[in-house]
Amino acid sequence: MSPECAKAAQGLHPLVPVYAVDCDDEKNKRSFLELVTRVPHKISKLERASEIAPWTEKNLDKPHALLLTKDTKAPLLWKVLGNKYRHVTEFGTHRDIDGKTSVAMGYEAGSEKQAKVLLIPVESTKPARYTGKNKLDPLSAFFDSVLDGTADLQIEKEEVAIPADEQEPDAPAEPVAPVVSSTPSEPLVASQESENPDQVIFHAPVVDEAPAPEGSSSTAHEEL
Repeated sequence: MSPECAKAAQGLHPLVPVYAVDCDDEKNKRSFLELVTRVPHKISKLERASEIAPWTEKNLDKPHALLLTKDTKAPLLWKVLGNKYRHVTEFGTHRDIDGKTSVAMGYEAGSEKQAKVLLIPVESTKPARYTGKNKLDPLSAFFDSVLDGTADLQIEKEEVAIPADEQEPDAPAEPVAPVVSSTPSEPLVASQESENPDQVIFHAPVVDEAPAPEGSSSTAHEEL
């Protein structure tokens, strides 16, 4: 592997596994030609807020993970997670550039660079919000806990439903969506820090991140 490719491989660790393949070898040529333009990820791009509800109603036997982002494209990290959990979780992304969808769902509009990760449990169409770090290890731990049933995904009865259209609401919804733990192995600690007296924020324990290989670039620490 050339030094340039080796450096690029280190920069993509641990988000993308990279393998050295001899494309000049006759037995590898066919596979190379077929796969060179295919980047695997299973993410539904929801252009309009009205597409979110029908999406959550499909494949109710799987949890749905929705990213509300202001970016034009799905982040690399979200594509990695979508590929990693493609058989067990439905992944989607919605560009919420002005925060209207967030407000309609009971959340704050958010800053320009703030992304929100929402989890709609199995047999449900109401979301719970992930509040851990938007990095590979904490998010992977969270999705693992969702799949093994240890994540705290209790949703209040008065939870705001996913918007059915893109009409701007007259006022932000009163109910506040629940927040969930990103780590199943340690207890959550509740505190009354929100300005809303009806909201309790659960602080998830910090997940230690594995150190990046020497010489790696900032891609290894990519956030949503």
